Amino acid sequence: MKNIEEIIQSLETVKISNELLYNIGQLENALNSLDENEVEVLECILTPYYVKEGKRLELYAYELNIKQVEDYNYDKHLLELTGKEKIEDIPFNIIERQKNCYIEILKGKSLEKIRLQNYINYLYSSLDVHNEVKDSFGSFAKEQLYFELY
Repeated sequence: MKNIEEIIQSLETVKISNELLYNIGQLENALNSLDENEVEVLECILTPYYVKEGKRLELYAYELNIKQVEDYNYDKHLLELTGKEKIEDIPFNIIERQKNCYIEILKGKSLEKIRLQNYINYLYSSLDVHNEVKDSFGSFAKEQLYFELY
């Protein structure tokens, strides 16, 4: 089974402002070509960027945060993130974004690659992402989505 770092190291890089960025489409292709249905992942954050003509837009609100946990507790994460006392008090768009941009995996377990693929599809299809990019660049093209791994 491959780990996420091995997969990412096989991708081409683009250097913008002294940071190495990887193309999300290439990551998608690498995941699609894997024979396995799971990848090894330690805790990490995948931060997306939109890059056009040497300029970049950080899309921090859409970071993929992968956490290793002893027990699943997505509701606790949402409450801590928002400072709310009840799930019902959290706006739907925040819940939806976190559903796509936050993954808990049990310690010692691997991650189903479909979860990474779903995140990529979310970036491609999210109207919020499209609108944020269009506000800065006038248009959106999924080929111009890149990421950095922490």
